[in-house]
Amino acid sequence: MPFPLTSIPGNHELDLLAEDFTNRIVEAASNSIPKSTTSPYSKPWWNDDLKTLRKSMLYYSRKSKALGYTLYKQEFQNAKNTYFNAIKGAKLAHWNKFLENEDSQSIFKAMKYTKDTLYQLIPSILSGNSGNSGNSELKSTF
Repeated sequence: MPFPLTSIPGNHELDLLAEDFTNRIVEAASNSIPKSTTSPYSKPWWNDDLKTLRKSMLYYSRKSKALGYTLYKQEFQNAKNTYFNAIKGAKLAHWNKFLENEDSQSIFKAMKYTKDTLYQLIPSILSGNSGNSGNSELKSTF
């Protein structure tokens, strides 16, 4: 809204215009930017403390890389150890909370989570008549 040259707005009018402008930007952003939602695949043990520790670790990592790994090396190692130990503790606390659940189905879920999923492939069958040549053939059927 243009102002006539004879009327210069005062501080109060400028503040109102700036506030209106800011409100319109916030409204446009909230209407067009999608809200973040938690995914079913997100980590249930993640929390804001871990986020803060990760930021601290990455800060010291960038500092140590920028300055040749010498000045901030110890701070980076300390932040890294604190971060990973906090992750371990959060996972353990979440697992214990899961196991304390009185639901009968949670026992089977816990067994499924801890079950070894190592599958061995069935070896191919070699023919027994390799003879002196040392060549053996793979059998496709029994």
